[in-house]
Amino acid sequence: MDNKLLGILLALSTVLILSVPVVYGFSVHNWSIESLIIPEDLENLERSLEDPGEIEIEDETFDPITGEVEIDASFESDFDFDVVLRRFSGDIYYGEEEVGDINLEEEVVLEAGETTEFTLYGEVDEELLMGAIDLGDIMMDMDFDAVSPEDFDLENVAMELEVMGTEIRIEDFDGMGVAP
Repeated sequence: MDNKLLGILLALSTVLILSVPVVYGFSVHNWSIESLIIPEDLENLERSLEDPGEIEIEDETFDPITGEVEIDASFESDFDFDVVLRRFSGDIYYGEEEVGDINLEEEVVLEAGETTEFTLYGEVDEELLMGAIDLGDIMMDMDFDAVSPEDFDLENVAMELEVMGTEIRIEDFDGMGVAP
């Protein structure tokens, strides 16, 4: 009889050991299976990504001699956590024609609740640009300097981010005008 009672007590203690943490977990998460399974950090991440903050173009320069483009920007983060911007690239368009590209040269840490400044560097191919420009526009000024950064658009934007230890790749944004 003692062996039978011991077997029953062991079976009950096993059931209690397995069920008490599950019941406690449900009670802590308001008896919601979704809250128990999906960590709160991921819910915060999803809410933060809906409205990540604001990118502001501070300054744009284009050197018509070298074809170099430089965009100084700042990002005011509304995230509750740091985000690492590992890569940012895009194609530079003049009108309907692709004339160059732009990239982030080194990764940037976008600190939670802070404004972070960074610079994008690119190059415009003079031959492609000349093919895209309506020569009538330039003949009026008789100067290649008539082209300004505001005349360019940034398309096919791709970014790689690290968010809370998770790599995120975002590609194929279109029509992100560079001009403020």
